[in-house]
Order: sequence, then C-alpha cells, then structure tokens
Amino acid sequence: MVLRQAPRIWYRMLDKYLRKCGFERTKMDAGVCVRTVEANKAYVTVYADDLLIVGTESDIEMVIAELTSEIKIKDLGNVKHLLGMEITYVPECMLTISQKGYTEKILVRFKMDKCKPIPTPQVKGNFPMPGDPDVEPVCVNPDPDVDYRQIVGSLQYLVQCTRPDTANAVRTVGKFLNALQESIMCWLRECYVT
Repeated sequence: MVLRQAPRIWYRMLDKYLRKCGFERTKMDAGVCVRTVEANKAYVTVYADDLLIVGTESDIEMVIAELTSEIKIKDLGNVKHLLGMEITYVPECMLTISQKGYTEKILVRFKMDKCKPIPTPQVKGNFPMPGDPDVEPVCVNPDPDVDYRQIVGSLQYLVQCTRPDTANAVRTVGKFLNALQESIMCWLRECYVT
C-alpha cells in the first residue's frame, strides 16, 4: 500500500518544502512553481522525480543549495533532453527546442521512416468530414501493427511542444478517430514527414 502512495508522498513532501522556500504553484500548471526575489523570478518545474530549475545563475545556485539541505539531489547541469525535446542553450544568446530525435523514433515506430518529406502537412482542396456518406467507406486499419490513435496522439504531442505550424492538419486527422479511411492514413503519413 505504501509503495502505491510513494509518488504522492514524494510530491506532497516536495511541494511542502518548495512552499517553505517561498515558491508558489502556478494556477495554470501544478507542476510549475515560481518564486520572486528582488525582481528576479526563479521557476522549478516538477515531472515525477525530475526537477528543472530556471532563473538567473545565482537564483539557480540558491535553489539547489536550499533543496540539497533537505533532499538528496544530483545536479545534472544545463538541461539537454526533457520529455522528448532536445534543448540547446547558449547563455545570453539563444535557447532552441527541437524534437528531431522524438520524431525519428515515432517515424520508425509507425513504419514511416522511409517516407519522402513534403513541403506542407495540409492537403489542398476540400477534405471529407467524418461520417460523410459520399466518400469512401470506413475501413479497418490497413496495418494492424500501427495504431491510428497512437499516431494522432504522437502528432498532438509534437504540435504542443515544437510544431504548432502543423496544428490544423493534426486537428483535421484527429476528427477521423472513429471513421478511419484509407485516404486519411495517407494524409496522416504526410503530417509526419513534413
């Protein structure tokens, strides 16, 4: 019973300690905490047992020192990978986020790694709506090893993190979750290889 509660116990303990250090959870995301000290903001994001600390160098060092006094932590330095995203940071210059590795993995997973890229994920012209009786009939997924819903979910994660330019195309293919058509599967492949 205690083992099943371990993540909850960890989160409550961490939340209590972060509040003690002056952090407050944001209203939009309970996994993001913020603290303002002398007009400088420091952020701590929590994902399971991984913490990402964002702020000035002195604020980051202060937060690490505070956390180390209470919790055994390991400082891994600047973040390079986070939840399928590659992060490149050049101090005082730029921050870039990419999902090239994640995209390559899902292309292989869904057997689309040999596809040729196209310039745009959205096909031209009118597109049928789900359940439209004048279009081709609903079909069974042509490849039972590839789940249409998982493909759409993976695309939605790309849209959310790094590819908002594909949002309309992904929204459109998402309408066909219960009415899969062969033409939709072809279009879905185009969303990935763009």
